[in-house]
Amino acid sequence: MAKAKSKARKCVCCGKSYVYNRRDEAPYRRMYCSENCKGIFKTVSDFVFGKIDATKAKAELKSFDLSGVDEFTTDIKEVIEELNGKKKKVEEKEDSNE
Repeated sequence: MAKAKSKARKCVCCGKSYVYNRRDEAPYRRMYCSENCKGIFKTVSDFVFGKIDATKAKAELKSFDLSGVDEFTTDIKEVIEELNGKKKKVEEKEDSNE
């Protein structure tokens, strides 16, 4: 039997490098280093695309470990900061310039 190939990957949520072996691991590991990152990415994506509102997104994010948020990819980090009130929405900044 052929040995499964492992591939180096980069998590789309936190940017961490990890090794993925498609035969031995859960399919989510193709894009995410952990179930935590998978959940964070899904919640942020659902919020950005209007599937959930800010209140629901904040509540969902509370169930994940956000201790490494400073190392997350820029897009994910910015949305989390926006939801936590640490950053103004881009639209609000643009509206104030009119």
